[in-house]
Amino acid sequence: MKYFPRYRIYSILIWLTPALLCYYLLKLTSLHWLLKVFLFLVLYPIFFLGLVFLFFKIGKLWNARQRKKQLEKQLVTSSGP
Repeated sequence: MKYFPRYRIYSILIWLTPALLCYYLLKLTSLHWLLKVFLFLVLYPIFFLGLVFLFFKIGKLWNARQRKKQLEKQLVTSSGP
């Protein structure tokens, strides 16, 4: 059975995307730099966990799809001639 591909690119995306998103959101604001650092420390885990949850959900759906394909393949093979 094939599982959802786990490559390094996914781990890079999981770590960098929230950081870049926080950086650009805070760059647009005109707050004091200490407040920006505090908000970064608050927003980063929220974005990070949201992205991790999203990738887990995608992986779960992918694995269910592969399992369904494998079961269909086994049914076709077992009910052969």
